[in-house]
Amino acid sequence: MKSKYDEFYRFSTVTGKSYDVFKTVKILNILQAASYMDNDVFPVDIRVSRDENDRRCLVFYFDREGSKEVYDKWCKHEL
Repeated sequence: MKSKYDEFYRFSTVTGKSYDVFKTVKILNILQAASYMDNDVFPVDIRVSRDENDRRCLVFYFDREGSKEVYDKWCKHEL
């Protein structure tokens, strides 16, 4: 029997693991995602989506807690 919370979990074909979508942040800026990975913070998933102009784009999903430190550095232009 499916739980009502099952819809909030996704299976990543990139990592082979399931993750809670509410515990992730979406990054669409490829330079920001690359900077995270340069600092050993890797995405839990990568998906193809559409931007506001209906163009295809990559969406990088990072663990919210695990990416806080690099996010702070990104905001301070330290990456």
